[in-house]
Amino acid sequence: MLAAQLQAEKERNAPKVAFVDHYVEVETSKAFRKTAKILKMPKRALINL
Repeated sequence: MLAAQLQAEKERNAPKVAFVDHYVEVETSKAFRKTAKILKMPKRALINL
C-alpha cells in the first residue's frame, strides 16, 4: 500500500517538479523567491510541498 501511495504522490507532484527543474536555479535564493511569486504562493508553502 505504501508503494501505491508514493506512486500517487509522485504523479501528483510531477508538474511541480518539472516546473522547478525548468525554472529554479538552486544556487540563488532570488530564483526561489521568484518561483514562489510566479506560483502565487508563499515561500514557506513552496518549501513544504
